[in-house]
Amino acid sequence: QRESFYSTLVDADVFEAVEDALWAASPQKYPWVWQASVDVLHNMLIHDSALLRTFLVCRIPSKRSLLTRLVTMVVSQEVTPGLVHQLMEILRMVLDPDAMQPSDKDVFLD
Repeated sequence: QRESFYSTLVDADVFEAVEDALWAASPQKYPWVWQASVDVLHNMLIHDSALLRTFLVCRIPSKRSLLTRLVTMVVSQEVTPGLVHQLMEILRMVLDPDAMQPSDKDVFLD
């Protein structure tokens, strides 16, 4: 049942929704949007990190990609230290080569 739930979220473009929300919402003005988005990403990563990793790889050419937004916010003064820590944890989980399947590792790291 959990697999079906996460598949439905991916099919409903949850990552695109999070990406749009994080580009549209200022972390200072709408901290709840950022916290909710971080929670969604974290839960998706715990379930299956390859889902988010695949989305991020497909969106790399875009200047307004989710990966770009996460990285820029980590080095920004706009977010609280607690949120920076959560964003860093998400990036660590996505970029950790030990957590990748061998086929994903080649595609993602190239």
